Amino acid sequence: MGSIYRFEKIGRFLQLAEEKALTFVLPELWPSKKEGYLFRAVQSQDGIQKVQETLKRIALASDGFEIALLQGFRRSRFAQCWSSCSENDALWKGYDVKI
Repeated sequence: MGSIYRFEKIGRFLQLAEEKALTFVLPELWPSKKEGYLFRAVQSQDGIQKVQETLKRIALASDGFEIALLQGFRRSRFAQCWSSCSENDALWKGYDVKI
């Protein structure tokens, strides 16, 4: 099994270590525009169309079920973002600590 990584600001990392607890948030609230993209996209008709086009382009059927599923999950699922990439300038941007 490979390693996974999380990038945090030092203050947030110290808070996590002190509280010994992880925090989960709505993916649409994640600060990165690439993270939680699908959850944010299904909030508008234009975004829904882009998601459907992408699903078709990668050879996944898009009969509306996927969109309904994303819309249903959008406000009811909490998550964290982790990466299998240990070194990436985009991941490090604005963060101080790699967990």
